[in-house]
Amino acid sequence: MKDQFIKEIIPSNKGSYGLILQSKDPQKIRIGKLGEFSFLPGFYFYLGSANGSGGLFARIHRHSIVEKKKFWHIDYLRPTMNLVGVFYTKKLEKECEWVQKLLHSGFFTAPVKKFGASDCWKKCISHLLVTTNNSFIENFPEYLHKSNIQFEQLFLFSWD
Repeated sequence: MKDQFIKEIIPSNKGSYGLILQSKDPQKIRIGKLGEFSFLPGFYFYLGSANGSGGLFARIHRHSIVEKKKFWHIDYLRPTMNLVGVFYTKKLEKECEWVQKLLHSGFFTAPVKKFGASDCWKKCISHLLVTTNNSFIENFPEYLHKSNIQFEQLFLFSWD
């Protein structure tokens, strides 16, 4: 269902995006050359850019697929967590700004240094953030607006 929704609604423009993933159980996961890390239950936000061919649609659609060749850090994490939300903007290079604003909210931490940020020119600590505050997730759309986080669409899928 999410896959079909993504195919129908996400544009092929270049831009920046965020994936919201949920982990319900503690787990240890090997993230490519970064090594093995412990992931606690919570909501994980992966913030990235889609500058290649197919733009936002191609990148978000790829991340919606669980089984695939592992190329990026997120490819190692994605099969272990449920995709519960997506947000994006057609504006370029917003992911670093989003990382900084979310970290400064006090609700997020960076569980793996350099995750998705090995080549980040703004030197972000990570492009993967985590929160265990469920009430924050329920009020996330409101938080985005209050924090002036520029995005064009937000889709939250149901979670248990």
